[in-house]
Amino acid sequence: MAAIEAAGKTSRAQVACTHGEHDGVNYDGTGVYADHCYTLRGVVRKAGKVYIQLRNPWGPIVSAVEPTEPPDDGVPDGLFDLEYSKFTTLYASVDIPRKRVGYRAVSRARPAPRWPGTRRFGGTRTTAKRQDM
Repeated sequence: MAAIEAAGKTSRAQVACTHGEHDGVNYDGTGVYADHCYTLRGVVRKAGKVYIQLRNPWGPIVSAVEPTEPPDDGVPDGLFDLEYSKFTTLYASVDIPRKRVGYRAVSRARPAPRWPGTRRFGGTRTTAKRQDM
């Protein structure tokens, strides 16, 4: 848990993956899915309990039949806190990449190349229709 907390405070990438469907863990009614990975956001303490903050990459709820998170917080946004004891039962692994030594950022002084039929939106390359260019 200390590693999850430290990585959360420094905004390092973290992933927690659940057990497989046939590994003997019951996910019925939890809002958490077997064979699925979630983004770890950090650790929070509330009323003397420790919670792991998670994000489901599937995003907000798509239907009442298949929620994308536990119903505890009442906000269907894909973000939720799970009590540490439940977390250790429902999740099989946590991955936190090590810091790369010698890594340096690429200079942004040069503009990114443009490809025919593309426009830049918010730093990503997106195909645009000719009439929009």
